[in-house]
Amino acid sequence: MADANPPTLSYLFPSGGQRGTDVQVRVGGLFLHANSQFEILGPGVSIQAPLKRIPFLWFDGPLLTLTESQQAEDYPKELSTIVRIDKDALISKRLARVWNSEGVNGGWKFELGDFPEIIEKESEHYHFPTTISLPITLNGRIYPKNDFDDYQIKLNKGETIDAFVSAEKFGSPLDARLEIVNSKGEIIADNDDASGVDPALVFTAPIDDRYLVRIRESSGKGSPAHVYRLSVSKNPSVRSVYPMGAKIGSTTKFEVIGSNLTLPTVELKTPDRIGYQAFPNSNLLFDVRNVTEYLENPTGVNSSAIAAFPCAINGRILKVDEIDSWHLDLEAGQKLQFESRGLALGSPCRPKISIADATGKELASAVSIAELDPVLLFNPTAKGKYTLKIAEEIPARAGVSFTYRILVHTETSKLPIINFVENSLTVLRSGEATLNLKIERPPGFDSKIDVSFSALPQGVVIIPAAPFFAKGASQVAVKIKANPETKIDSFLLGVSATIPEQSPVVAHIQSKPSDFSVDKVRVAVALPCPFKIVGEYNMKWGSRGGTLSRNYKLERLGYDGPIIVDVADKQARHLQGVHGVPKVIPAGAVEFEYAVQLGPWMEIGRTSRICVAGVATIKDQGVDHIVSYCSVNPNEQMIAVLESGKLDVSSASPNIGYEAGKTTLIHLEIFRAPGLIGDVSIETVFPDWTGIKNVTAIVKAETSKVSIEVPIPSVLDAAFPVYINSNLKQTNSSHEAKLKLELVPKAISVR
Repeated sequence: MADANPPTLSYLFPSGGQRGTDVQVRVGGLFLHANSQFEILGPGVSIQAPLKRIPFLWFDGPLLTLTESQQAEDYPKELSTIVRIDKDALISKRLARVWNSEGVNGGWKFELGDFPEIIEKESEHYHFPTTISLPITLNGRIYPKNDFDDYQIKLNKGETIDAFVSAEKFGSPLDARLEIVNSKGEIIADNDDASGVDPALVFTAPIDDRYLVRIRESSGKGSPAHVYRLSVSKNPSVRSVYPMGAKIGSTTKFEVIGSNLTLPTVELKTPDRIGYQAFPNSNLLFDVRNVTEYLENPTGVNSSAIAAFPCAINGRILKVDEIDSWHLDLEAGQKLQFESRGLALGSPCRPKISIADATGKELASAVSIAELDPVLLFNPTAKGKYTLKIAEEIPARAGVSFTYRILVHTETSKLPIINFVENSLTVLRSGEATLNLKIERPPGFDSKIDVSFSALPQGVVIIPAAPFFAKGASQVAVKIKANPETKIDSFLLGVSATIPEQSPVVAHIQSKPSDFSVDKVRVAVALPCPFKIVGEYNMKWGSRGGTLSRNYKLERLGYDGPIIVDVADKQARHLQGVHGVPKVIPAGAVEFEYAVQLGPWMEIGRTSRICVAGVATIKDQGVDHIVSYCSVNPNEQMIAVLESGKLDVSSASPNIGYEAGKTTLIHLEIFRAPGLIGDVSIETVFPDWTGIKNVTAIVKAETSKVSIEVPIPSVLDAAFPVYINSNLKQTNSSHEAKLKLELVPKAISVR
């Protein structure tokens, strides 16, 4: 039996929605078969319809150079569903997971918001900016590569807007850049990274004008997974708060920094619930705890020593090279943990935490690692006075937004925290997979901890049967095994840890503060594929725009039914326009030939490596399951070195002048290589926004020239592209060619 191809959840588009609405969501990924299931976790969000297959919109984008085109690239497919968001659902990011008969995958997040929302109308070509009214959340993708999206807004002098992007926060690979462009085309404000790599900016209009809010990828990348949510508003918008936390059930005055704010402070009654809470009029969180709260004095040095713990220490690094000092009275052997919360709550401050004795000698320190808040453990050897010092780790950084929050725990005030490393796990039938757990121990707590699991389906076992965290250990790995008769299905698995004299501690999936906490992993028992596509290494020449085929063999491992073969979702290299159509291999067949069409713009001399996949429906224990096999090994790839194409289409000039309201002629010439005979079909492809209808024409075998009439709408006054697609079909092959031309207003072309 071959391994299964577990699904991959590559993106959700849109990746969020407004509370109180229904949202049609496109679920994109690899090996998403028609029987796939989908979930978004947490109360207030529900799936209203089963996933259904929808056409996938693929944009090739610009031609990639040889080196870049040799990199692996995925070609996801899409399913669609309706997601309902209750009007009172808690604002947070929700984990999404997808599963089918081949496994389970998750990790992408779905974000809830309050602004009205729109989804960009995608096009492979530049389209006019979308005019927006505020407040609004814009859902889009930077796709294809080098794409950018423009949103237009009219502002009067002195009006301020607040714009921020969510992308990295929910799993997008997008490294976004925000720009404000005036009507002259000048970039007058920009931001690259504000929260992680997600940008944000506050802009005040210097004059009355129409401005563009532009979003692009910082390095020119782009793909269907480069999803973003861009929120723009004139509403009061809070970008920083101080302090970043408060005591449960208290009334606290917060200093706020942002745009369009009427007052510098906000008084807020904190919820009667411990944990991270959403701060009003912002995408920020604040931390609610049941401990004593301390605020720094204006001098940066607290006047009296802190002797009672646990507590929370709040302050700001206002000046460059500032070091805040907090005096502590400690007992010998008093185990303490100093846990920073600032980075998790969105502060730009990267605090260095250190402890010094009464002489000023530094005894211990901690700094942030990989964007994670620092944690410092300290066990004083003698009773006395100590100083906790807080400084900004990166030189020359300071300001009112550089806030910090340090929770001080004792060995009895903090409970252990147990996390799943994985949010989902695929176990092959007759196989096993590893589930990893990590524990964050309180200071001084190093005891053995027993682990127990929720009920398991029949045929699934845990190895070892009684797992535990060894004394002092921070992680444990267990095996989940499925026997040969286990039902192909998924189930939710919960884990708890038994700690002496305490209630069991429930394991949660590792998450960020803004994520809704999840306490169960989804485990899928997967059906191995009962066939393989095999072959011998075969490399040949292929003509650009031509047909490429090769023979394969099937190893049938107990399955003799039909198999559908197509170009695989997972590819060894960028395809550069290679495409194929599904082919049904009949029941019992052990050999077949498959053909693909090579892209008409592929580089000459490029080695193309194309993977194919076979998909079949298997009945197991009375249930239909869809399984697949992907030809990722070099012996099963379609390998060809590209040579010149046998069909070409050209024009005397790359630019065609036009007059609005009149008909323009495009003169084309067809080249056929010697021995290539036949009619050539011609098709024009204009951007949708031009309003020009696409036309088709036939160039007969005995001629090589054709003129295409293009009626130009009277409202057009801008340059735009047109793509000319040509095709010559033969009995067992096809030849394609493409040409891109630019149509330019004659007044502009003359200038």
